[in-house]
Amino acid sequence: MPSNRNFLVNGETMVYVRGGGHLAEGLGGDRTELGLSFDEIKVVPKYIHRDVHVDDFGPEIPAEVLSMIAEVNVRMTLSHFDNLMLRIVQAGSLGSFNNDGTMPPAGTPLGQNKELFASGCNYFSMELASPQFNDPITFRTGYLAVQPVMLPLGTSYSKVDLNWRFIPYKPIPSIGAGGEIKSSGAILWYRGVIP
Repeated sequence: MPSNRNFLVNGETMVYVRGGGHLAEGLGGDRTELGLSFDEIKVVPKYIHRDVHVDDFGPEIPAEVLSMIAEVNVRMTLSHFDNLMLRIVQAGSLGSFNNDGTMPPAGTPLGQNKELFASGCNYFSMELASPQFNDPITFRTGYLAVQPVMLPLGTSYSKVDLNWRFIPYKPIPSIGAGGEIKSSGAILWYRGVIP
């Protein structure tokens, strides 16, 4: 049986983003270039599992393991980037429409219980596209997280380090529709471009 093994060289990767409908075209309201990766992009899925214990198996070994869905962390360094678009992504990741460092009220939900790409939704989709590999991957719902940006300022050109967190976001249905979020069918990533 033939093997599908091979060396995988992704090549340079362009990073595209798209945010909510409140953003203008070319400034995140549609598929917009954020920047070009300087080196490798690290994609780190985090799968969550829970053990199911029964008496007959004892206290340490599970009889079954439950999948509790997942999230993805994406770390990258961009060397050639759109600084205005970066500021817009930073503001949205704070839940703010201002890109000047003004804080929104504490507890502001990033999604505002709106569909992705709707006006007021501050989540971003991010597409990683390499002309060499030609198999783009899109992470559907994310934001810059924890220590989101490291932007050294100096006398040579700046490279920016970004730390993204992607989650399987869904708006909460209205009370009349049951009012319960269902994880089944939530999309974390897919192969293809941002719509």
